[in-house]
Amino acid sequence: ILNTDEASAAQTLTGTVLPGQAVSVTLGSTSYPATVDANGEWSVTIPADRLQALAQGSNPITVTVSDEAGNSTSISEPLIVDTGVPALTVNPIATDGTINEAETATDLTLSGTVTPGSSVSLALNGQTYDAVVAADGSWTATVPAANLQQLPDGRYDLNVTVTTVSGNVATTPFPVTVDTTAPDFSIAAPAGDGVLNIAEQAAGFSFSGAGSEGDRVSVTLNGVTYTGTVDGDGNWALAVPPAALAGLTNGSSYPVVVTVTDAAGNSSSQNSALTVATTPPPLVVAPVSGDNALNVGELAEPLVVSGSGQNGDVVTVQLNDQLYSTTVGVNGQWTLQIAPEALAALPPGSNLVTVTETSANGNQSSQVVDLNVATAPDVQPVLTIDSSTFAGDGIVTAAEQL
Repeated sequence: ILNTDEASAAQTLTGTVLPGQAVSVTLGSTSYPATVDANGEWSVTIPADRLQALAQGSNPITVTVSDEAGNSTSISEPLIVDTGVPALTVNPIATDGTINEAETATDLTLSGTVTPGSSVSLALNGQTYDAVVAADGSWTATVPAANLQQLPDGRYDLNVTVTTVSGNVATTPFPVTVDTTAPDFSIAAPAGDGVLNIAEQAAGFSFSGAGSEGDRVSVTLNGVTYTGTVDGDGNWALAVPPAALAGLTNGSSYPVVVTVTDAAGNSSSQNSALTVATTPPPLVVAPVSGDNALNVGELAEPLVVSGSGQNGDVVTVQLNDQLYSTTVGVNGQWTLQIAPEALAALPPGSNLVTVTETSANGNQSSQVVDLNVATAPDVQPVLTIDSSTFAGDGIVTAAEQL
């Protein structure tokens, strides 16, 4: 067999005949006369370029011996030429060419195919592993988990060396990346403050946060998982529809599990919670001005609007497009005043007073009071006293006083 290394240099054939005999060697279409010494030892050298011109496979080589009388005899043997590149395939390393954190926890199996009868060895980060080659040329090799765990993150060449039956050797590098770093990400408080209020339950909301572009995000709430991807700006958002929130129980807290997975398959998780608070604030509005009406005299005085609610809640009063606000006290009471100047701008008749209580979680209760504002008379009443009818003569005597 003539392999690649052997074909790269001239090859010398040798043998012995009787002294005085002549020898020639024919290979391909070329005949090469041999040199025969006095002892009958002969040799012939075939140049490398002639060897490299031979066709792959069987090439007959014929040695012919002639004596001085002209008699000759020949011997022919096949010369197998195998100078081709060893065949090699390597299946995807760790499926995608990247070894992630989870994959370093178990042995890594490498596999592929070669020409049957070949041997395979692999080198990674200074360690060599011999493959097991089956009769059909399929091969497997194992890198222990302990060795994988010693690899820092980065890019490596897995050098695979194949040696064929004919002795041809070829080494091919295959890139492999080690990425065991868990993805970094953040999540905003669910529903903004971790509390689902009445409006948010009715309209739905989005889980959101930040991460690395292209990372996959999944959020699980109440047994339902929502998935998405971090966008080019490093942000992610997953919408939760109202239908998924309708079944959540008021007063209950639900765990939220957020998992982010990067391109290498590494994952990170964070836990959060969503508390459901869908009870409206206990707003009570006392009758405005005692009877929900303002007479002329009351228009000249500050108007007191009051009631009760939940400690710390904000109460706003809207009257004639003006807003007034206060806070419910620790005793559950609230009160505010509207100056006479603002009352003077009220048109006579019906004026709607809208009172809204807003709790810390954003829930609201509202009441509307119809405040009737008196119409001022065109002519103010004038009081007169007729002195002629008072005590008869307008003078009170001592006797009349008694």
